[in-house]
Amino acid sequence: MREEVPQWGPFLGRYGKHVRKRATPGRVAKVDWEKLKAKVLASPEWKAGGLDAWTMGELQALPDTWWKRAAELLDLIEEEGRWPTAHLQAYLCFISKGCGEGPLDQRPLSIITLLFRAWAGMRLDELTPWSQQWIHNSCGAAPGQSAEEIWTRIAAKVELCLKRKCPLAGVS
Repeated sequence: MREEVPQWGPFLGRYGKHVRKRATPGRVAKVDWEKLKAKVLASPEWKAGGLDAWTMGELQALPDTWWKRAAELLDLIEEEGRWPTAHLQAYLCFISKGCGEGPLDQRPLSIITLLFRAWAGMRLDELTPWSQQWIHNSCGAAPGQSAEEIWTRIAAKVELCLKRKCPLAGVS
């Protein structure tokens, strides 16, 4: 396992000509407890809880003081880069794809803690405008792009390369 922390400077020196200026990494703001609480309040009360046993209704009823402390905890977790084990454990259940009961006819669904979900949703909301500045519209994370559109585009490029006998490579 790699011990040293990767540094942006040497990476940019080596690959800078390939990196768009607006894609440079930045710092995220401290966790905003009001945004975190708002994310939870916007969620339906029936959402399934994780292994921490909190229900959405219970989280929604917590006072502002609790949310301020939760934001402080999440800031610490982000600074350290390590989540407590309890937040990394999940329920695993299987949802039918609607075509049978066999193992391949179902898809796995991991249900993580509600606080982790709220934090992730809040950070996604904050990072989406930034990512839209540099993400290519053929990427699966681009707004308005369905997986079907992206795979169709990729399949067409593969077919064209095969027909023209040109080199073909990909990264997943």
